[in-house]
Amino acid sequence: MAVDTYQSDGKWYEATLAHSTPQPAVAAAAAADDRIDLVSLSPEDLNDLVHRLCTKLHGTAEGPRELIGPGQAATVFRDRPRTGERWVLQCRRNRHVVPAETVHALAGQMLDVQASRGILVTTSWFEARSHAFAQRSGRIDLVDGRALKALLREHLGIEARLGLSRLPPQWNLHDLA
Repeated sequence: MAVDTYQSDGKWYEATLAHSTPQPAVAAAAAADDRIDLVSLSPEDLNDLVHRLCTKLHGTAEGPRELIGPGQAATVFRDRPRTGERWVLQCRRNRHVVPAETVHALAGQMLDVQASRGILVTTSWFEARSHAFAQRSGRIDLVDGRALKALLREHLGIEARLGLSRLPPQWNLHDLA
């Protein structure tokens, strides 16, 4: 019986290393896009980011007062010290259309806590029935992912993108990037 000579595992190590090392073009593209993907944020991180934005826009030192949450649909109640108003701010991290039932639920929460204004923020978009209901109520503001990106850029200097799997109706590719 012939004895085989020893062969090192070096060729397997080299193949594995080559496979797991990013190619220069791919690595450069990933490094070039260091923007926050709003859809990939955890619900808590999205909630924190929207809290910062709300505090910047409506300016009170203490910021929103959280009574329920956090979670995927964390709800924050905001007592406005100067006016005595109570606002309900709800953040939704979505990849698909937000149905009208979600806006109806926000209206129910507003009624429950006697809020004068409701703001529903999402990383995706709202269906037409949602916009119609919000407009009829006159007390609900809908902030879709496209508007959220613009507000973050304008008021906090944060560049973001939306990693949605499909292009929402009436949006263009620039709205996602």
